[in-house]
Amino acid sequence: MKRQLIIVAAAMYAALAGPTGVQAGLTGVHAVDSWFDLGKPTEIVVELGTKSGNLVIIPSTLRLQAYKRYTLIIRNPSDVSHTLSLSEFGATLTHSSTPTYPSQVDEIDVEPGKTVEWFVVPTRVGNYPMRCSNRTHAGAGMVGRIIVK
Repeated sequence: MKRQLIIVAAAMYAALAGPTGVQAGLTGVHAVDSWFDLGKPTEIVVELGTKSGNLVIIPSTLRLQAYKRYTLIIRNPSDVSHTLSLSEFGATLTHSSTPTYPSQVDEIDVEPGKTVEWFVVPTRVGNYPMRCSNRTHAGAGMVGRIIVK
């Protein structure tokens, strides 16, 4: 039991330090990363809408592993703003940050033609909705799921 608690504490430290912790000079995360073999964050590209104006999230389903670090690269190739709403998923994260939002995140605004990087470590297995919360975008099909296993 004591070993499990130490492992969980070390994993949470690595998750909390994440990419932003390393940028801030928290170099101890390197030793924890090698011990747990968490490796570099996996990058996943998510597109909000299309250049031709389609209201979609691509891919519509994200499949993530619990306690693994990810960088979600969220792009908006369209000519309208989108707000990716992930309130249920955001509440389950050990660490979540973007350069604009340095702490817990559950909505991300992405202006036309812009890209936002979101660093996350999911901690709960589950099936979570994602959608664009701008005007009628979700009703027009701008919805998806995040599945954490």
